[in-house]
Amino acid sequence: MRVMIVDDNVELRDFLCLSLGELQIEAVGLSGESGADAISQRVEDEDFDVVVVDSVLSASDGISLMQCVRRGEKGRAIPIVLVSEIGTGLARRIATNAGATQFLAKPFGLTKFATLLRELA
Repeated sequence: MRVMIVDDNVELRDFLCLSLGELQIEAVGLSGESGADAISQRVEDEDFDVVVVDSVLSASDGISLMQCVRRGEKGRAIPIVLVSEIGTGLARRIATNAGATQFLAKPFGLTKFATLLRELA
């Protein structure tokens, strides 16, 4: 299983990649600074089972990035998890209406996160 994690928080991104690796889930971490088009192209060029996107990124917002990914052929089919510090019902509806497969509020446990990823893959 291979997962792309897009988050500008380097510590969190590195922690998730390392922790998922210990659970036999290959995680590729990217910052949002490379831009939505570059990330979308990477989804099209490589094989990922799930994409995880933080809702707040320095170069873009997670919703815009997710919508850019969804425009690609592979991007239309790949499960996308939008992660946010705002866990309200409204935030969840906005994420799913914009194309997120799942919405996950921070903070979340690693076991719950890994289980969600496996269910989506």
